Amino acid sequence: MSDKQQELVIPTSDVQLAKTDPQTPMQILAAAVQSGADPDKLGKMMDLCERSEDRKALKEFNGDLAKMQQELPILRKNATGVHGAKFTSFDYVVATVRPILSKFGFSFTFYEVDAPEGQHTSVCRLKHRAGHSEETPKTVHIDKSARMNDTQKDGSAQSYANRYALLAALGIACTGEDDDGGAAGSQFISEGELADLEALLSEVNADVPRFLKWLKVEQLAHCPKKRYKEAVRALEAKRR
Repeated sequence: MSDKQQELVIPTSDVQLAKTDPQTPMQILAAAVQSGADPDKLGKMMDLCERSEDRKALKEFNGDLAKMQQELPILRKNATGVHGAKFTSFDYVVATVRPILSKFGFSFTFYEVDAPEGQHTSVCRLKHRAGHSEETPKTVHIDKSARMNDTQKDGSAQSYANRYALLAALGIACTGEDDDGGAAGSQFISEGELADLEALLSEVNADVPRFLKWLKVEQLAHCPKKRYKEAVRALEAKRR
């Protein structure tokens, strides 16, 4: 057989690589597996692929979040609490934002984490169809002064924490001053100040619901820090 007549034999793996013409990290990894790359090299390539996919998912998450936030409304306060405080209810928040989230490939879930005694922490996990997710925690005090059983107190704190964790995760604002103490950037009294007010309320036998209505809060723990001294003076005046 002459040189011109010699059969050109191309390895099967080279044929496959030529057909695949890999462009993405996953395609490169698939080509490496077919070509019999050693395990160490494959492991490094898998790590590279995972990081590449994570970056892609994060980019899509941020892009869709920015677009979605342009359509998310400023929410009105649609409910009034037992002490006259106006607030944006959790049901209203969910009903308003869920269709918009779905449009851009987002969903959300909540889970609880351990919190100090007398407090509740909910974490909102915002998930995107590309695979990336981000978590936003919210910790609130469980109102010991509320006229509810322990289960109802826990449920109230959970609903409050879920509501504000979701609002924070989406970057949503509510109209007007947040009467129930949930405004972004608002400062609540400390645990020590809360204990002092609870002790004073008990000592002067104050009407707790009336006192909360005067403060315009749903829970004593949500008393604004700037009103703490005013609240103490009001309770001390009852001693006279």
